[in-house]
Amino acid sequence: MSSPSPSSPPTFPGRLAVLQRVLPAYRVPFFDTLAAACQGGLSLAAGRPRAEESIATAERLEVARFVPARNLHFGSPASPAYLCWQGGLLPWLEHYTFPHEARFSDATYAADVAKFFLDELARNGVTTA
Repeated sequence: MSSPSPSSPPTFPGRLAVLQRVLPAYRVPFFDTLAAACQGGLSLAAGRPRAEESIATAERLEVARFVPARNLHFGSPASPAYLCWQGGLLPWLEHYTFPHEARFSDATYAADVAKFFLDELARNGVTTA
């Protein structure tokens, strides 16, 4: 784990996988910035919104890896009985997520990542209060 200096943000030695129902265009800079801080990269899977939602979405990222999901919508996102099934995710999980998760069987690696995560929470003012 790298220690942050006043001029450079901290980096994360692992990889990050993010699952979103949709990828709104306004979130692209955030995910690309986050991807730049992940030494192992960032992969984001997201599908398309329902047409009536009128969400401006992005189909690509500059730094992070974008994986299109096939959203199948049941009901309305505004209702309490909405379901979005995302097809095509298992290959993404098997290729990108599961191999990295296997590294957490190494207790030293798991402890290092947990320490980094908790240190970053505290450094950024996140408390249990």
